[in-house]
Amino acid sequence: SVDAKLNALPTVAGVSTDQDVYTNYTFTHTDGTAIAVGETIAAGASKNFKVRVEFDDSITADQLPEEAQTMTLTVGMNYVQA
Repeated sequence: SVDAKLNALPTVAGVSTDQDVYTNYTFTHTDGTAIAVGETIAAGASKNFKVRVEFDDSITADQLPEEAQTMTLTVGMNYVQA
């Protein structure tokens, strides 16, 4: 029953320090626009977001893992009362 305001940019958990070296994350609205601290969601409304995970193309071959990796990501978005 109260509007919500995004308090901080999205965070990601569930990635090891090694995996974080070769992956990049992008959080946007479904239309591709940036998510901004301070944007609001009206009481009773909902919004959809898109999370994109990619390999970092600036890394070297020796930074890539030699074995298959599993990633279980958890994205956090902290909203407070607007």
